[in-house]
Amino acid sequence: MSPIFSRYLQFLPLLTSVAIGAPQGPYASTNQSQSLQWSPCNISEAQTMPMLCATLPVPLDYLEPNSTEKLDLKLAKIAATKQPSRGSIQFNFGGPGAHGREDLAGLGAQLMAYSGGHYDLVAFDTSDESEKLIWDYANKAVSGNSSDTALGELWAITQNYVDKCKNSTYAASIGDKIGTAYIARDLISVVDALGEDGLLRFWGLSYGSALGATVAAMFPDRVDRIIIDAVLNPHNYWHYHEIESMNDLDNAFTAFLEACFEAGDKCALTRPNKTAAIMEKEFYEWVEDLKYHPISYPDFSFTFSSVRGLVFGLLYEPRLFALTARLIDGLMTGNLTAEDTAAIVALAPPTGMMSTETRIGITCSDKTRREPQLEDSLPAVYEQWEISRLGGDIFTHFTMQCDKWHIAAKERYLGDFNVPMRHPVLAIGTTYDPITSWAGAVNASQSLPGAVALKQNGFGHSSLKQVSSCTVKAIQAYLMEGTLPEPGTVCEVDEPLFSNSTWQDYFPADLA
Repeated sequence: MSPIFSRYLQFLPLLTSVAIGAPQGPYASTNQSQSLQWSPCNISEAQTMPMLCATLPVPLDYLEPNSTEKLDLKLAKIAATKQPSRGSIQFNFGGPGAHGREDLAGLGAQLMAYSGGHYDLVAFDTSDESEKLIWDYANKAVSGNSSDTALGELWAITQNYVDKCKNSTYAASIGDKIGTAYIARDLISVVDALGEDGLLRFWGLSYGSALGATVAAMFPDRVDRIIIDAVLNPHNYWHYHEIESMNDLDNAFTAFLEACFEAGDKCALTRPNKTAAIMEKEFYEWVEDLKYHPISYPDFSFTFSSVRGLVFGLLYEPRLFALTARLIDGLMTGNLTAEDTAAIVALAPPTGMMSTETRIGITCSDKTRREPQLEDSLPAVYEQWEISRLGGDIFTHFTMQCDKWHIAAKERYLGDFNVPMRHPVLAIGTTYDPITSWAGAVNASQSLPGAVALKQNGFGHSSLKQVSSCTVKAIQAYLMEGTLPEPGTVCEVDEPLFSNSTWQDYFPADLA
């Protein structure tokens, strides 16, 4: 569930499975004697603060203590800006498959401000070996409700894909050794290598929330602070499909249109004598017509599947809502500008689908559910369709891939998450998150002992998408003092929609 701008890291875990309700045997660090050699680095043009990089060899297979095979974790760090330093916070930005170092580079200044400046910020990528694991898979997937024959076509396409993955040399050699339980162990390996207090501080977004819940349950004595943000239901993640993740998608689109009409001339979709409800009705009628009359441009075509995929992805980013409205208006009226066309080419996945090899491999290998027959997979597919009109069928192909996945991660966490830990978890969700609904934060907080769910009453995929001084204060109080907000806390946002703003424009100076 990475954002529309996410980069692709290609790792595919697959093979025989060890189920765990707690760590498989006592965790023995392999890195306590290692020291990280940090050096200055430039990760991307979007880098917002100076960064340091290092490489940490970790076991390729944590369950084989006699193995000498290693995997290189590529680490990046942004040093604390205030003293005294309180240690490090590790980040996972979702996917699975988001490039940790690139995302840290782009979000570093914002995360430093949100966390209060007293922590080093750390994220990692895997080795360059990952580049060898790109599966030769043409993304021909369409949304499941796009035609009478779409379900059968998707079943055949996904069968070809999962068979190809199963027979890959890389799947046989390392595929089963890279799953969420092993990534949780990687986090602890980094803790040991950092040589601080031996405790994990972690902020996981989207898929990173499932990772955060997992590492907290696997290593409860090693946890200092864990924030899970844009939260997946961890039980659904491991045992079913993320059915409830789109619970708020249709409401998010409705609220976007309502905010658009409130913004007046700042929103391109507004019309005299029209309401948001009328515009929503016309949008869905137009989208339905795209099944039979897709839009063709020199560089791309827009279909029933791809238009909804584009709109769905843009709802992740409330700071782009003016662009979102302009693109929808241009497509509906046939009046796209050259600038808008370039924006669509840059933003839109080829078919409106956003699954990557990484996401498919890690998530499907983690899951315990297998339904190799179409008729057995369809109930979950139809359940997703019922959840959301705008996007419930966008990930039909992903549901099918996981149901037919041949190989399981070697280690899975199958406990109930009701594991006492040193400090309880802070869960954060937004009201109108298109892909990780508020229900995920509630369910995770009810599963993790002592956890509290904070609701940010705004838009976007995570608390970072609109500034809320209330949320920032809660995050800093939790990190610095271990203080959780009161259950039922709702934080309003300070950053308005359709304002052409950046987070810096509304971040409170007294919290920087």
